[in-house]
Amino acid sequence: MGRWLELASRHRDGEGPRDNRDDRDRSPSGTPNVPNVPNVPGGISHSHTLAASKPVNWRVALARLEEAIPSPGFALDRWRQLLGDARWLAETHAEAAEALGWTASDLFGLDDTLDGWGGLAYRLRGARRVTFTDAVARWHSDHEDGWLWRRTVRPMRTIWEIAR
Repeated sequence: MGRWLELASRHRDGEGPRDNRDDRDRSPSGTPNVPNVPNVPGGISHSHTLAASKPVNWRVALARLEEAIPSPGFALDRWRQLLGDARWLAETHAEAAEALGWTASDLFGLDDTLDGWGGLAYRLRGARRVTFTDAVARWHSDHEDGWLWRRTVRPMRTIWEIAR
């Protein structure tokens, strides 16, 4: 350790070797830094952007939905419960779930071709005890326990896409 202290003090006092790396930025001054964004033929619809975006946008999209106007195929009570479950899920678990690989479809998807099939929010039915891994979500309520294996959920349109 004595040798290290000697080298450190020599460097501090300006007696040690100098750093001769050139770390200057060689880009011309005043040149704007524009990210390389690929051109997607046909563009991307707004709904797909929300579905693929981060949890903060999931909350925004869910907040825009009207509780008093159910999506086609939903009874008013079921629609209100679904929105309550989805908003709670987005507020309390979306960041953690997204970090584990869960998508908007996995969490908030609705299958408009199969009645009774949807993502996690659709299945909660008021449950407020939820745990996640990268593969499984488990929920518990006073009257129901359930689990959803994420890899079995096929891509679905989200609640906010179907409610339009």
